[in-house]
Amino acid sequence: MGFATDRFLRGESVGLGPSLLRAPLIPLGILYGCGSALNLMWRRRRPRPVLPVPVISVGNLEVGGTGKTPFVRWLAGFLRERGEIPLIVTRSYGKLLHGGVHEEQASLQADGFLVVHGKNRTEAAARGLIQAPEVSVVVFDDGAQTLSDHRDLNLFLLDARRPFGSGWPLPAGSLREFSGGLRRADALLITRGEDLQTDQWEALESRLVRRTSKPIIRLQHRARSLLPGGRDPLELRGRRVHLLAGIARPASFQALVTRLGADIVGSSFFPDHHSFTRDNLASAVRAARAEGAEWVLATGKDLPKLIPWPQDGVSLHALEVDVAPMENQRSQLEALLVRTLRLRRGSKDLGT
Repeated sequence: MGFATDRFLRGESVGLGPSLLRAPLIPLGILYGCGSALNLMWRRRRPRPVLPVPVISVGNLEVGGTGKTPFVRWLAGFLRERGEIPLIVTRSYGKLLHGGVHEEQASLQADGFLVVHGKNRTEAAARGLIQAPEVSVVVFDDGAQTLSDHRDLNLFLLDARRPFGSGWPLPAGSLREFSGGLRRADALLITRGEDLQTDQWEALESRLVRRTSKPIIRLQHRARSLLPGGRDPLELRGRRVHLLAGIARPASFQALVTRLGADIVGSSFFPDHHSFTRDNLASAVRAARAEGAEWVLATGKDLPKLIPWPQDGVSLHALEVDVAPMENQRSQLEALLVRTLRLRRGSKDLGT
């Protein structure tokens, strides 16, 4: 999906032109939404096999990036810190890399997590449990619409700026289903919440409270480390960098790098899940050299797709990002997660 298409679907393109283009697509969007509702109803009524360990599903209502995989990275890390052994199940969109893994799978495996992929999440998880019987909890990445799969906790991510995009399902907007799907969520997690002023947050919260009584928790994009080597992201302070990314929301990456104190001298941005070519990489190196950049800085998600990197004097580094609860929201989310595991396991003590 190109940037222009993404902006149109999310309602970020304004003016007469986008309005005229959207008008004939609205009936198709309504049909798509109705078809999605019927499909989800059918899936919900089918027998759902229950895995022998708790299942936490992370998903959203929109196509495109709301930070699901970076949040899954934080979630799996939190579970691991508590002594759990998480298994992440992903649909694995994007380029197939060497070794037969996809980009998102490779990014999560680089953090030492067990990851399997498959269209049928429950079947993929069952295979993973056979291979790794020590697994104690399963995490579905992008599982909001997979209602044929049992889950014990349903977490929905929404973008703080445009939680429902243009408000219409595909192809008139970015929604995979009507916004009423929020009723299936056990909690709403608002990504990019660090960008909102107090009055903006209160307005968004008021809007969401009218749709659901479930907890609303604010998340933030957070720099974890610089790769290679897991270094301190503060190494970016004062560094002249050229950004290189193939993600849905490059502006968020740019804003985070700016907050870390880097001097961004240029950028090469591509659509989400872009398969980088040698020409793409050579072009980024030429631009970085012309701009006087010390580094080309990529996302951790894209790094596996940038190898081999041209050896032309501008070194490649990557910023690993996760999406975590803001400090004043962390205890609420952690309590929800712990309670879910306890309920599934009965009275078993989880060490709190």
